[in-house]
Amino acid sequence: MEPTSDRYWLRTGQRGYRLQLAGLTASLLLRAGPAGLRRLAAHELRVHGPVLSVSHWVAQGVDPRPAPARGGTWEHWARQEQVTACYEEGPANPTRYELRWRVLQGDLIELEASVATSLVPALRGFELFSLGQVAAGQLLLPVQRGAEIEWLDAAGESRRWVMVVRDERTSELVRDGRWPAAARAAVVGTYAVPLVVYRPVGLSWSYIELGHPLDVTRLIVERRGRRLRWSFGLFGLELEKGVILRTRLRAAVAPRADDLTHAERLARELAVSPPPLSA
Repeated sequence: MEPTSDRYWLRTGQRGYRLQLAGLTASLLLRAGPAGLRRLAAHELRVHGPVLSVSHWVAQGVDPRPAPARGGTWEHWARQEQVTACYEEGPANPTRYELRWRVLQGDLIELEASVATSLVPALRGFELFSLGQVAAGQLLLPVQRGAEIEWLDAAGESRRWVMVVRDERTSELVRDGRWPAAARAAVVGTYAVPLVVYRPVGLSWSYIELGHPLDVTRLIVERRGRRLRWSFGLFGLELEKGVILRTRLRAAVAPRADDLTHAERLARELAVSPPPLSA
């Protein structure tokens, strides 16, 4: 898809942008809740979000904290296909965030997140969480069952919380009492690839969101009334002073008839793509 003018992102007020592509539009909010996309529209699909957003972080012995923290110093700008937002460290926010939303080829949108700290010696088991929220529908997760992939509809599970993990080490990591406690979230298996496919009721288009398998420790889904929420747990590493952690999430839309094939292709492409080198 091509931009509808010479700019991809149009400034809207003091804390947002509007993405203008032929056939796809979205709003990007950088404050007042999770920083990410709202009101994504493509073809007949309408996703009010937030999606492709950053929500909070946890670490060993640290309860969930907003990411980025509310208040504090921040700045943002748009250039060509990319919006960049920088959130500085402060008394309520020991971590610095640099978030970039960019348009890739076609209708593919990427969020690159960089995290660093200079205020604390280390944060053990640091996890940054994304947030996606949509109306009722199917929410499919690719769960590995031996040599086969089972597309599990998390919306149809009996428990409020469902979780898939990367491996047994990750499964142990989430038993240290961090959010959400193991007693609340049912671990239903390991993921084949870290992604979700959202199928709204009665529509012929789907929304896909995915992460890199080396970065996603777990994928959590919550049923909240008539809404579905998911979070990618990212990193699960020790965040040391002076170290920068980087990751990427991607989002796309696809026709319902071949959305699973499209999702698997996007996952293969992301897995072999070069890591982000942004400073």
